[in-house]
Amino acid sequence: MCLKVVVFIVSAFWIVMPLWAQPLIVADPPEVRGPFTLVATYDSAAGHNAFAYNGNTVPPVIRVMPGGVIKLHYVNNLPI
Repeated sequence: MCLKVVVFIVSAFWIVMPLWAQPLIVADPPEVRGPFTLVATYDSAAGHNAFAYNGNTVPPVIRVMPGGVIKLHYVNNLPI
């Protein structure tokens, strides 16, 4: 009897717990369809090299049609 009660409580908690969880909101990444610039830089907050787009280290989603041309300007700002 005691085991059934424990199993019931654990099961109820397992089912109800996601309702209490805070929803994770993920921002839409930047999107590019035309010519754009990527900058190679050192991200001091993360402690490693990264690509930057519009001043942020969030990479863009590159949209191009099949057979299309991607025009990318690359800037190397890595320390020597």
